[in-house]
Amino acid sequence: MPVSFESRIYKEGINYLVEAGENVISYFNRKGSVPVRGFINNHPYIGTLIPRKGIKCVLFLNQEIRKVAGIKAGELVEIKLEYDPESRELPVPLDLEDALSQNTSAKIGFDKFSTAHKREMIVWINGAKKVETREIRITKAIEHCVEHFLKKGK
Repeated sequence: MPVSFESRIYKEGINYLVEAGENVISYFNRKGSVPVRGFINNHPYIGTLIPRKGIKCVLFLNQEIRKVAGIKAGELVEIKLEYDPESRELPVPLDLEDALSQNTSAKIGFDKFSTAHKREMIVWINGAKKVETREIRITKAIEHCVEHFLKKGK
């Protein structure tokens, strides 16, 4: 049975999001991020409730859902959510996997990323339209993974 609530969309930097109240968090009875699926103004939605300091949690609304649902900042939306047990992992593209296998620090850094972070990187790489752009993105991704490894340590 899904939990339902209303919330006003607001913009924070380049992100659009809504706040979910304490009743939503207590409904899921989980710590940390909660993968969810449901509806925003009766349009299908898959996302993640993200805990925030000072706010119980937020739900990010990407451009695709805002466009499909015809919603924008300042509007009140009706949200229905339930826990989504489906894996959010995407397969690692072979060219990225090959680049990671050639750099141990990058591989360790990549493996320490959250599923959402890995997914974001994979979607970004797969979104390249030209081979040259894809190669540049993979190089940048490897650099990012090494930086993560160096910050987080072994």
